Amino acid sequence: MIGLSYLLPLDLLFSCWFFYFFWKGQRIVASMMAWDTSPDVPFIPEQGFGCVVGLFLYYLWSGRQSYSKIGRSIMRAFRGERGDGDDSGTKEGVSERVAVGGIVVGLVGLFLFGLAAKVAWWVTIAFLAMYLPLLVVVTRIRAELGAPIHDFTFMGPDFMLPRLTGIGSLRQTDLAFLSLSYPLTYSRSNDTMPIALESQQMAQRKNMEPGRMLAVIVFSTVIATLSAFWAYEHQAYQLGTAAKWTAGTHFAQESFGRMAGWAGGTKDAQPNTGASLAMGMGLVTTLMLMSLRLRYFGFPLHPIGYALSSAWMINITWLPMLLAWMAKGLILRYGGSRLYRLLLPFFLGLILGDCVMGCGWGLVSLIFNVRTYNFFGA
Repeated sequence: MIGLSYLLPLDLLFSCWFFYFFWKGQRIVASMMAWDTSPDVPFIPEQGFGCVVGLFLYYLWSGRQSYSKIGRSIMRAFRGERGDGDDSGTKEGVSERVAVGGIVVGLVGLFLFGLAAKVAWWVTIAFLAMYLPLLVVVTRIRAELGAPIHDFTFMGPDFMLPRLTGIGSLRQTDLAFLSLSYPLTYSRSNDTMPIALESQQMAQRKNMEPGRMLAVIVFSTVIATLSAFWAYEHQAYQLGTAAKWTAGTHFAQESFGRMAGWAGGTKDAQPNTGASLAMGMGLVTTLMLMSLRLRYFGFPLHPIGYALSSAWMINITWLPMLLAWMAKGLILRYGGSRLYRLLLPFFLGLILGDCVMGCGWGLVSLIFNVRTYNFFGA
């Protein structure tokens, strides 16, 4: 994590550990004022979700000219007119029309899937409206900054929607769908969208044909999905589901324990006003930080750091990020960019060494059928 954080901008590193203590300060104040007698105060995941929505709205606004240009280009193409825009898809492997068509077909397909699962139409729309911004923001964070953490745990629509509406407005089929979507919405650590974008970027840098890389991604996704289902079922029957903590009974207990609370009326029985206000607070604070950052050059607080620090993974990464911030700050201050580039192989070696050791112990465990050190990573 120190090696990865060395590659990040200083203001982002500072913001991550600074806002980590900011969230801890909220917990202390809530305890001092006895506000924590109400469950989940100070609603940090809810504030974090508001941060994500704020970033998503800003990205939509900042890219409005590009989106408008793409829309006009597609409309001209449907009318049979020739435009001067580049719709060849040479960089991405698909044209703008195909990309937008994929978005439309995908959204319609997901909506129909929700209806087939007996989910209310408005719940399906609300679910997608909450879920897709998470994917877009994570992808933008990876593309823009390469942040090594972006799990946004407990911020999915299955967590936030009952907080906003209360279970009284949701049917049993709606609650069942939200519970079964838990593996999909629990965390954003391994979303395929940023991975696909990075693969396309690598293809461009190596002068590979983008269409071929896209075909490989699609093919690999199909094979990997089927293989993962088979491997999980095989291990579950051979070793027992409880043999795997995170992929075994733990997530099932969390998801269906929550479902039992919904069914018994002990959880999210009414719309949670505090949670709703926390979402709004996170959204407004993010937009304020973004505005200050655009207005004042060198403003030290990064809104993305504000969002990342609200996630669970920051609890085990804030100290490495603080150490990397100190190291990189001293290196740039006293050695400049020349010393930064000179020491870069050392920090890349930290990353490579950790990966090699993790894979090495895994191979030892498989070859000799013994339990070895377990590497836990995002």
